[in-house]
Amino acid sequence: MWLLNNDVVPRPDALQAMLRVMARDGEVAAVGSVIYDPKWPERVQTWGGGRVWRWPGMPTPSTMDPDTGTS
Repeated sequence: MWLLNNDVVPRPDALQAMLRVMARDGEVAAVGSVIYDPKWPERVQTWGGGRVWRWPGMPTPSTMDPDTGTS
């Protein structure tokens, strides 16, 4: 399931890029998008991601590059 706001303009390859990340690692259960500033498209507005450990349920930030999908 890909949740998007009604004002989102995704890149044409965005969904395929997220699916590639999931296919590379069987431990991945969810992926998120990089959100770029609409006024300055080269500027990242927000970037979520990382790992959530089952115990104690705390997130660990991702070290993955948002543009390449690699660490």
